[in-house]
Amino acid sequence: MDLRTLVPRTEPDGKRRFYFDCETWLITQEDRCPPIVCMQYAYDDDDPVIIGGTPEGKERITYEFLRALRDPNVELVAHNGFFDLSVLLGLNNYKNGTTPEQDALILEVTNACLAGRIRDTSVMSRLNAIEFDWMEFDRVMYTEPVFSLAYLAKRFTGEEIVGKYGPDVWRLRYRELDGMHPDLWPPAAQDYALMDVVHLRNVFKRLIANKYADEPFQTAVAWALYLMGLWGIHTDPERVQALVTVASSPCFG
Repeated sequence: MDLRTLVPRTEPDGKRRFYFDCETWLITQEDRCPPIVCMQYAYDDDDPVIIGGTPEGKERITYEFLRALRDPNVELVAHNGFFDLSVLLGLNNYKNGTTPEQDALILEVTNACLAGRIRDTSVMSRLNAIEFDWMEFDRVMYTEPVFSLAYLAKRFTGEEIVGKYGPDVWRLRYRELDGMHPDLWPPAAQDYALMDVVHLRNVFKRLIANKYADEPFQTAVAWALYLMGLWGIHTDPERVQALVTVASSPCFG
């Protein structure tokens, strides 16, 4: 059954948009879904806020995220948000599997994707690139596109995102602030987190000018593929060996 026929895209008339991003400990090979430090978010054109840091603040993260996820009149907008979603759902214990509660939340996210309620600018920008023929070479930026938020902000809004690169950027240091209320963070750490939401919102508003009919399906598939990359997939050893044998035969060599 083709899921595309089941989930027609509807315009969000009267809907609110929840722009969000998370900061975490560093991603490592051993921990691809690290502990969350904070979430910064904004509804519509409101000023963004940072919540988290302390245990009480992290409880509020869960509350605000689930409130947005379960409100049918809210669209959730992120960039490469599949990482943020996996962190918010606490999927870091992937080696031992998930709880029934986490399985239910994964399904909630999947259904929200299929309903067109989770929007991701990394997906939208690639659909835009396919439609307007800049997937391989970007004639606006005169380079091969990379689809990072910094790249998209520069391409669509002309804005430079500062603090992404360098030996001492806060983007790589939020673990140092874990346990501390965001109001007590250095201004540069606050500004970086808040501006990511601002740039996300600005890029989204440019991308939304075009309609992407396949977007809900592509977003749901991207979420599933992200989870496969995070956990791996179950395989049948005998069938895997049969595939290896066939693929190693001279006709495939």
